[in-house]
Amino acid sequence: MEFSDALLPYEYDFTQASEVQRYLGDVRGCQGNFREGVTVSEGDKVLTLSTCYSDKEESRLLIVAVLKEGLETE
Repeated sequence: MEFSDALLPYEYDFTQASEVQRYLGDVRGCQGNFREGVTVSEGDKVLTLSTCYSDKEESRLLIVAVLKEGLETE
């Protein structure tokens, strides 16, 4: 997947609840490979990893993970 800088955390003010909701909505709205049945809310701990790939500066791979207590793994 290619993403613009729009989903990088520095584009959001995480001290504002509305910005956290906007970030989560933006992540949910992009195409990607998501684990079924995992929900993310404003109070969850979210980790975003970003790396450049390819020769284009704007090409990024994002991995967004959420810490869930007691989640069964496959």
